[in-house]
Amino acid sequence: AEQADWRDDTNDESEDQELEAHYMYMAQIQEISPDAVDSGPISDFEPV
Repeated sequence: AEQADWRDDTNDESEDQELEAHYMYMAQIQEISPDAVDSGPISDFEPV
């Protein structure tokens, strides 16, 4: 029973990490997308 619990915990952690990586990736896509630039100034891409 203990081994099964340990494996369940490991699976939950890996799923959380995958979700976090997915959201980070989506955030980066939004930052560099033309729509994001049009909606307002972004510090990295502010017009000079």
